[in-house]
Amino acid sequence: MDNKIETILRKAVKAIDSGDCQQAFELLSPLIDENYPESLFLYSTFSLSKIETESEFEARRIRLLQIASEAGYVPAIYELAVCYDVGDFVNKDNFKASGLYKKAAEGGNSKAKLYHGLNLFYGSNGLNRDQKLGLDYIKQAATEGIEEAGQKLIEISA
Repeated sequence: MDNKIETILRKAVKAIDSGDCQQAFELLSPLIDENYPESLFLYSTFSLSKIETESEFEARRIRLLQIASEAGYVPAIYELAVCYDVGDFVNKDNFKASGLYKKAAEGGNSKAKLYHGLNLFYGSNGLNRDQKLGLDYIKQAATEGIEEAGQKLIEISA
């Protein structure tokens, strides 16, 4: 990724974190126009309440997450998995969530490793049971600082 794009993305994240979504949108707009996956993901995280309703934001969020996911952007894949897992802005679909968690885990997302590992360990959500591989993923998540993964390892070992 070139330095100019990295700088724009850093400034946009800073604007989002400070609550200045309008500035973030202005920074991201050229990248959004180019369907740059990280910009689409960032734009999916905030609403410009003056120009869209809540339901318009929800539809845009899912559409942008899908586009960024299809482009292979791992944070978007994980976020889309969560949406399907809990039924947030989409119909709940554990099977679809499971496939997305797997893809995000294989892409290195620590939280996805936990959920994919649990699906493997218990053989749930359309996956064949593979306790060894499931434990491997859960252990990776714990090693990478996912507190819930450490708790799950204790539960599983008890």
